[in-house]
Amino acid sequence: MTYFNTTQETGKTLKAYRGKAKTQDNQILIYIKTCTDATELVKTFRDKEDYTTTSSTLWKFLFDKEIPITSIRRSVSNLVRDGRLIYTGTYRMGMFGRREREFKLAKK
Repeated sequence: MTYFNTTQETGKTLKAYRGKAKTQDNQILIYIKTCTDATELVKTFRDKEDYTTTSSTLWKFLFDKEIPITSIRRSVSNLVRDGRLIYTGTYRMGMFGRREREFKLAKK
């Protein structure tokens, strides 16, 4: 997964930031695969294949608003680019009153 080094970090700092980005990507994949940590979301899906979510939902339930939502959007974009997630073509109203793209696991 990718850390975009827009602040030109080097050495140990860059290595740490890259590790955090990879960890976030993996947490998102694991969360979407299992869908067990957000009881409010469990009511909204029929089975794992049909489960869809948005970046702000992950931000709220998985990361408890402790990291910037832009980091989650970066992870989702990377996972879509890598073929691990797909955009569904549908949208939900997001937390700031704007539409957000839904995504789900890519079929193997």
